[in-house]
Amino acid sequence: MYSNDGRIFDVHEAYNELQEPSAPISAEITRITGITNEMVAGHKINAEKVAEVVGPAALIIAHNAAFDRQFAEKAFDVFSTKAWACSMTEVPWKDEQLDGLKLEFLALKSGFFYDAHRATTDCQAAIELLARPHSLSPARWLFQPY
Repeated sequence: MYSNDGRIFDVHEAYNELQEPSAPISAEITRITGITNEMVAGHKINAEKVAEVVGPAALIIAHNAAFDRQFAEKAFDVFSTKAWACSMTEVPWKDEQLDGLKLEFLALKSGFFYDAHRATTDCQAAIELLARPHSLSPARWLFQPY
């Protein structure tokens, strides 16, 4: 939860599950994420739990929301009922003297390192970035639901 001036004052417990995809995970995806075919074998994300967790949200913020949104809405109906915002394209990072947009780059330039490319840690990194003091008021950020 966050206030109108952008202060984050509550972060809910993370919910994370794996799901076996319809095709094998490529070596490239395993290299990037560390997720193997063996890790997902027989796993399925609980759609009821997703709806329970996402249901109360007024806004879904994702880093590169255009990418994440298409998958989330296809897999879980609850995401198609929500407003979305993008922390990659709707925060004026250049005005913060940050020229790159990748989450890992923004984290490093903001003074912290994290184990990237896993859902929970990427979300925690985005929250950390958005919670940090910025030279611009968060009210000037461009979070407009789309």
